[in-house]
Amino acid sequence: MTSTPRAQTARSLVVRLVGRRQVHGRAAALVVCAGIAFLVALAAVDYATGAELSLSVFYLLPGVVAAIAVSTGAGLALAAVASLAWVAADALIDVADRTPALQIWNGVLRFLILSLVALLVAALRGALEAAQESERRSREFLAFAAHQLRTPVAGLRASAEALVLRGTTPTEERLLSNLTAQSARIGHLVAALLQMARIDQGDPPDLRPADVFSLVSTEIERHPSLASRLDVRLHATGSVPPTVLLDGGATREALGNLLDNAGRHAETAVDVTVGLVEGKIRIAVGDDGPGLPAGAEERAFDRFVSLDNHGGTGLGLAIARALARRQGGNLTYEQREFRLDLPAVAPPGCEPAGGRHRSTGHRPRTGASA
Repeated sequence: MTSTPRAQTARSLVVRLVGRRQVHGRAAALVVCAGIAFLVALAAVDYATGAELSLSVFYLLPGVVAAIAVSTGAGLALAAVASLAWVAADALIDVADRTPALQIWNGVLRFLILSLVALLVAALRGALEAAQESERRSREFLAFAAHQLRTPVAGLRASAEALVLRGTTPTEERLLSNLTAQSARIGHLVAALLQMARIDQGDPPDLRPADVFSLVSTEIERHPSLASRLDVRLHATGSVPPTVLLDGGATREALGNLLDNAGRHAETAVDVTVGLVEGKIRIAVGDDGPGLPAGAEERAFDRFVSLDNHGGTGLGLAIARALARRQGGNLTYEQREFRLDLPAVAPPGCEPAGGRHRSTGHRPRTGASA
């Protein structure tokens, strides 16, 4: 089930709050002292307002904050102080003529409840730290394994290609050609794994001024296999900004993955459209292939999900979406085309995005119909 943006934001906020680094020494003592002062002030306000205003929930806060920011022990200590302050305020109010025994039992129950909350928060923090450590190790292993595999895979492919060029029997040539193709496929998978590891490390985008239309045109030219088999057409719609701030490398890689995907599924033609839609740069890639199955529009962007048998790694679309979102954009599939939306931010000193109009149409290229 896909989480809503609001749920993702709330989960991210909880992770940031609970996962904050714990303090020690004077900072820890300051947190505890501040918690005690808060509880004393809270008990005073509770006594002053009497039964007219319930402040019970606020007695939880110091113990929770201490469990997150300092330690579990500090959280339990402030839970005990909170229980005493709470009971003292009730005893002074004496709204129900409670007996001392009943006050003691109330204090014990409140301490147990506040301690349980502090322990749950501490357990949540421990689970989060364990998950983050496990994720860090997985990323390091993935990056290391992918990096180590690149050299032997490249050497295997080069050796197979050299043997094919030397001339062999038809059977050997067929086997070596298959070996070359599979080596290329493994190399592509290793490169995708390495890129996914880099994305997971959270590196910021390298934003520089770029001509979007020229960037897209150049990336299409880098895929000669498309031109040899398909009619590849590049269009511009509306006012295409002359220059915007983009991570050129990330944008080219995302577009390259979309073009690879279109090349595997298109029957005769691929259409690439560049335009400005609702204040964002949109690069749309469509083809005359079967398209994504109904209901799989979001699942196609999950990692290692391949909805066909055309040789994909199951990482191309996931990488393309991650690269788009790293720049503040997104990648979606609508109306039988992939839509790469990116912020249309003009570089300092340049005219606003959308200030220059380009005629609608397509730019002819070698191997594609004009």
